[in-house]
Amino acid sequence: MPFAIRSASPNSYAQLSNRELVAECLRGMTVEAWEEFVRRFQPLIASVTARVARDFGNVVPGLVDDLTQDVYLKLCADGFRLLRECRLPHENSIFSYLKFVAASVAHDHFKVLHAHKRRTDLYAGEIQEEEMQSAFRSDKWSSVAEEKLLLGKIEEVLEEVTAGPNAERDRMVFWLYYRQGLTANAIAAIPALNLTQKGIESLLSRVTSALRKQLLRKKKLRQIPSKA
Repeated sequence: MPFAIRSASPNSYAQLSNRELVAECLRGMTVEAWEEFVRRFQPLIASVTARVARDFGNVVPGLVDDLTQDVYLKLCADGFRLLRECRLPHENSIFSYLKFVAASVAHDHFKVLHAHKRRTDLYAGEIQEEEMQSAFRSDKWSSVAEEKLLLGKIEEVLEEVTAGPNAERDRMVFWLYYRQGLTANAIAAIPALNLTQKGIESLLSRVTSALRKQLLRKKKLRQIPSKA
């Protein structure tokens, strides 16, 4: 990593900055450094995996713990490649990066789990473009059922309007922005995406527009009376 670190004793890891702590974990591989990593970042990782699980309506005992462990396995894979290749331009970049990794791992889990799930009818036109962001970021749903219904509609149509080699990336950016609440600037700081802030904003505009058009098209189709 391009920043200097100072030598740390087992009792001083809590005093390290986030970037210094990550570097120390990779350099020394000490138990104490990784214990501090877990203490500092596990609440964030667990909250992201829990939120994704709630989005899919599948919060069962032990699931969030399992998903959190999967995130650590992902971070440790290939000789800690994700952490070694992670660029941290500022002190809080690690939070955005871990949000991305945790959300990606959790979404992959449920994508496999629901790969053969029965597709349901969609009721379109209930979400206006200007209301979409506030709807996603609201923690005050009128009911759990309403939340599941809305997110289910969007998840299905989102898969319809994203295609090609970057489909997974586009969907992940969409959810990070609208559901996890990351700004375009924070998402652009995630090295794995390889996009500038303007690139993120353009992607979001394109996907959101396509999503809204598809929702409206489906609503019109549903309003056409069936032939007797």
